[in-house]
Amino acid sequence: QSTWGAVGSSMRFLRHAQSLLCLSKRPLWRGSLSYSTVQPHTIESLLSKTKEALKTPEQPQAKQVSRSVCDLFGSLNSQDKSKFLKMFATELNVDIQEVDEATKRFQHVLQTSPSSSLNVQQMTLQAAHNLRAVSTPAYHEFFSAIQTNHVDGGKFTLDMRSHLQEVIKEAKAGRDTSINAGDLWRLQMLDNDLRDILASWISIGSMELRSISWEHTGGEMLEKIQKYEKVHAIKSWLQLKQRLTPKERRRCYAFFHPSIPEEPLIFIYVALCDHIPTGIDEILHEEYQSNQQNERNVAVFYSISSTQTGLQGVELGSFLIKHVVERLRSELPNINCFTTLSPIPGFMSWFKLQLSQHHHHHYQQQQQQQQ
Repeated sequence: QSTWGAVGSSMRFLRHAQSLLCLSKRPLWRGSLSYSTVQPHTIESLLSKTKEALKTPEQPQAKQVSRSVCDLFGSLNSQDKSKFLKMFATELNVDIQEVDEATKRFQHVLQTSPSSSLNVQQMTLQAAHNLRAVSTPAYHEFFSAIQTNHVDGGKFTLDMRSHLQEVIKEAKAGRDTSINAGDLWRLQMLDNDLRDILASWISIGSMELRSISWEHTGGEMLEKIQKYEKVHAIKSWLQLKQRLTPKERRRCYAFFHPSIPEEPLIFIYVALCDHIPTGIDEILHEEYQSNQQNERNVAVFYSISSTQTGLQGVELGSFLIKHVVERLRSELPNINCFTTLSPIPGFMSWFKLQLSQHHHHHYQQQQQQQQ
């Protein structure tokens, strides 16, 4: 037992040392400057320059200004990030007056000219194009610029949406009184747009499916897998090892994106069994793992976790399961059954309510019969 304790301590030390070495790999937008006391006019001035620069996104100025926005946002404290996001959703939004003028021009073209003329059709399409351009918020061009020009642009977008969702949550709960109804509406529109931007950025064709294993995966990555587990908490390295070994009985797969290769976006645990388990204890119990000797022809998906709150609303789970099924079929052709063993959120509350209503109804019937 003392030998295993020494081995365990050595493993923990090595993994901790590895994680400390990775602290130097800071994202581009987390600079050394501190803006914890930034003034609103500083943010407004920078966002105004950004909007102007994004009108010609191919110019170096657009790249430089967008980088400055990333650096500023990453250095703010939580309170100032809330102010920043409120101003960001306003300053880089559409110009209502420009939309109104473009709409009138489009309607004018439709109403004053016969549609059969080729020249008029071209004018109509041009007017429609102009209307679409002014109806698209400038922050669309901003996110396109940072994802194109900055290595960490995708991760920045994920983190920004994560902060945005927290700001919206606080405002809805009434805990942030600085955000009025109009601000909240614009923030929600920004959140919806960011969801769509991230959905297009997270193209399934560009995702990389990796196997996570105890033997071949680095310590820093294993720490992330342990930390991000949301379904069945992992309380120790020994429990994590039991989830990942041996390969003949336990598998874990994760989706990665090329722009953030060291950050799993979503991962899933798979147990290889000789029958469909009746409960999760059969999967997690150590004795069951070590005693099962029969042919394993059943793959059980028993835990799936998304790691990025910024990807909320972006469907990845079903795609991950489909890719893992294909991988398992290729590597283990003897598997002929794929099933899930996942908790149903809210089921117990719903069941108790149904049971209570049933008992109440039954009691009322008895009372009526006695009368």
